[in-house]
Amino acid sequence: MANLFESEYLFGLHDPGGERYMIEAGKPGWIVFTEGIGHDPNNRSGFDYRPYSNRGLGIITRLNNGYYPEGTIPNSSAYANFARRCANFVANSPGCKIWIIGNEMNYRIERPGAVSAAAGQAQRATTTSGWSQLTRRVGQLLRGTTAESTPLAAGLAPRLVITPPADDQTLRGLPERFSAINPGPEGATVTARTAAAAAATEEIITPDLYARCYRLCRDAIHALPGHADDQVLVGAVAPWNNQTTYPGNTLGDWVQYFQDILTLLGPSGCDGITLHTYTHQADPNLITSSTKMNPPFQNRHFEFRNYMDFMAAIPVTMRTLPVYITETNQDVPWVDNNIAWVQRAYGEIDWWNRQPGNQKIRALVLYRYPPIDRWVIEGKGGVIQDFQLAMQNDYRWRQSATPPTFAPGALVATNDVVNLRRTAGYVGKTSSDLLWQIPRDANLTLVSGPQTVDNLVWWQIRTVGGARPDLVGWVARTSPAGVELLRLLASDGGTGGGTTGDFAVGDTLQTVDVTRVRRSAGYANKPATDVVTDLPVGTRVTVLGGPSRVDNLTWWQIRATTGQAGWAAQVAPNGQVLLQKAAVVDPGGGGGATGTFKAGDRIITRVVVRMRQSPGYLNKPATDVVADIALNTQGTVVAGPQNANSLIWWQVQTTNPAGAQVTGWMAEKGPDGQTFLEKTSGGGTPVTPAGPAVGDLVTAASPVRVRRTAGYVGKAADDVLGELGQKATVNLLSGPRSVDSLQWWQVGGIGTAGQSLVGWSADRAPNGAVLIAQPNVLPGTNIPNKATGAYLGAPFQGNFGIAQLWGENPQIYGQITYDGVRLLGHNGIDFLTPVGTPITAVDNGVIQEIVYNDPSGFGNFVKVRHSWGEALYAHLNTIDVQTGRQVTRGDVLGTTGNTGFSFGPHLHFAIRINPYSRTDGWGGFSDPLPYLTPSVIAMPSYVSAPTTARQAAPAALAGYRPLAEAPGYAPDKPGVVRP
Repeated sequence: MANLFESEYLFGLHDPGGERYMIEAGKPGWIVFTEGIGHDPNNRSGFDYRPYSNRGLGIITRLNNGYYPEGTIPNSSAYANFARRCANFVANSPGCKIWIIGNEMNYRIERPGAVSAAAGQAQRATTTSGWSQLTRRVGQLLRGTTAESTPLAAGLAPRLVITPPADDQTLRGLPERFSAINPGPEGATVTARTAAAAAATEEIITPDLYARCYRLCRDAIHALPGHADDQVLVGAVAPWNNQTTYPGNTLGDWVQYFQDILTLLGPSGCDGITLHTYTHQADPNLITSSTKMNPPFQNRHFEFRNYMDFMAAIPVTMRTLPVYITETNQDVPWVDNNIAWVQRAYGEIDWWNRQPGNQKIRALVLYRYPPIDRWVIEGKGGVIQDFQLAMQNDYRWRQSATPPTFAPGALVATNDVVNLRRTAGYVGKTSSDLLWQIPRDANLTLVSGPQTVDNLVWWQIRTVGGARPDLVGWVARTSPAGVELLRLLASDGGTGGGTTGDFAVGDTLQTVDVTRVRRSAGYANKPATDVVTDLPVGTRVTVLGGPSRVDNLTWWQIRATTGQAGWAAQVAPNGQVLLQKAAVVDPGGGGGATGTFKAGDRIITRVVVRMRQSPGYLNKPATDVVADIALNTQGTVVAGPQNANSLIWWQVQTTNPAGAQVTGWMAEKGPDGQTFLEKTSGGGTPVTPAGPAVGDLVTAASPVRVRRTAGYVGKAADDVLGELGQKATVNLLSGPRSVDSLQWWQVGGIGTAGQSLVGWSADRAPNGAVLIAQPNVLPGTNIPNKATGAYLGAPFQGNFGIAQLWGENPQIYGQITYDGVRLLGHNGIDFLTPVGTPITAVDNGVIQEIVYNDPSGFGNFVKVRHSWGEALYAHLNTIDVQTGRQVTRGDVLGTTGNTGFSFGPHLHFAIRINPYSRTDGWGGFSDPLPYLTPSVIAMPSYVSAPTTARQAAPAALAGYRPLAEAPGYAPDKPGVVRP
């Protein structure tokens, strides 16, 4: 920790001066310094941070090129010089190894050569030259002393007192800084009069330019001797600022700007991340507000929790990087009053850090301590008291390892034979006071103590396992001669099974796997009557006692929310975790959450609902999912409600699709307001899926024979026309007919040989196996379907025919492999879309992957991740989104084209439905046709050859060849991963 001059605490102040409060509280947190260093490559000056880091404080320094109008980073022509200047400064600045490159790069004021009408107004009579000189002095002032402190080392700048123009010399209070919520003339952009000047002088800092500058600076710093492991952090993006637009981000979305930078850098090209977050009034309740903005930014938080938007946008591969919130306050000046805003803010970030799977935030830094601008904290006793009260909490991003000590709950072992007595003491005792002579190397749990009796220290203990388990009495820690009779055990003795003290009495835990509860600790050689119950996954329990070490496992005495009590192991003998701490209730309303149900209510699912180990769905590991609970499944509410991720969650006991009993957390409604759970009086009113009907598109659940006529008994071999492969789409043309005790439908579809088949097929085999199924019964899917009268949206704007169906041309696509398995046919649908047709998201989701000039044949393509799986759009002309962007149904993603191995303009569209296998002969894809809105898709009839739909296409596309990805489609090869 000392090598990076870090702090393990969350507490921090922007600029020095108030560090004594952290040191006095025993919570030496962070100080953020700001330096305007210019970009002269020959300037080798630096600053000595050791007077601060030597006091145990964490040091973070932001390296700016300068301030308005010089730019937080210089013009791109000077990036190399700026990188050399950064390296020179770092080389001559001992006591710091964490550096930020630039600040709020999306804010117009921070651009090199920036021109702003609002800034010009703020300058008043100050000339540009004078303004630059003034802002250059800010860095000197930040390193100076304040009224309550004296210089810490010789050579530190003396305290400067300046009167900044408009009381805001760094221009952070201009309405245009938060332009997305101040869209008026001063908030949105420069005025028309200054627009031309801006275009001529300022350089927009796009994600690409910032990433280029950052890489040069990071490489230059890491190349210095002794600085290879320094953290070079990405500068914080101005929240609620939409002034920086560029191709792919026409709205100027600040979160997308942030994410685009990280995507360009990648996990190996970045050391860490900084964020800024604020509330818009001096109201502590706004800390936990989940209020969202108006369109087009309806997915963005309006208050302090905007930090969650940034955290959610961090690419998955970068979620091990350190994150620091280096500025926070109310965006109005601090009120000299203890309103608990500071306490609530630190409590919020600590809550975030304690959620399972969340990326840790290492610092929350209050802006700012010294009297530099209107947000000064110095001299405001109410704010300082608020900060001091916050520091009474042990808020750390990394808990220091605490050595085991003799204390109640500790696990100890005997070094020799030890007398177990009814009461503490041994002088003058009768033989009846001796309960047992505990043998050497027996395990004991300390229950209470210590007590000093007869000049010895005594502990009340409980025996663990052995010949006489759960015996309670008193033992001496040493003999009268001073020989140690007891020794503390290591965390788990090297035998697995959890760490002593992982939990504490009163903790709320949840079961990660089916967990057996026993009458006493231990499982070896126990009678069947020792088993109390088996708790389902996701059951919440309260710790009553423990830990006890028995049979090489750590055991806890627990009581479940369902009432059962007993002892449960923390980890199973095979290493499977059984118990973990339950998610902490969201401070945004956990206790005050309201909902439709109460414990004991019967509910029914109205869609396929995902059950989770704990409330919430953002930033969760895959192991958080208990099961996908099917439509019309009934269950019982066990606990709740809890608020998490702006949804109301209930703990429910129900059955999974396999019929096993499960318990976990389910949302009452979805993010879009769709009802997931409804109350039922017991029987409920199931949503009855519509039965199959003529005209429906259904799916071959397994290979299906197509016959000339209905029936199979006594038929000649030539009655079989062909076979529909598994996953084939089947059009019900007429029927049903009952023949040979089976139900038959006249069907049309593409056979395994790529031919158009029209004939009769049974919907079940004689043994009852399903052959033809409605898409809504596919396991594990959340896709809307005929059962609810809803479908996926159209993948494009307009109405177009189909050039190539699912499963066609197996002789061609058999040349293509996914993970070494040859395709069985065309694994998507080709729509006859002219070049430039807008493509649209078929459902809410996140842009998962974007590739240009894909070497495997798809040309330019976009892949979108949905709750139910993935959607792929290939052979595109333009792509108008960025990786990680959240999209809603109908959002435009780009336009169709003719890129890659394509023989005419078209859109190749395909979906993967969870769970899927890339080695199923289709690359894991399913035919999207049954799931698409029928009204906008020119559905093929399958009655005649599939050319019917093609013939209806625009004449301009008549030359399209249906083998979209075929001859020459690159086979799998090392280094090429198919989408």
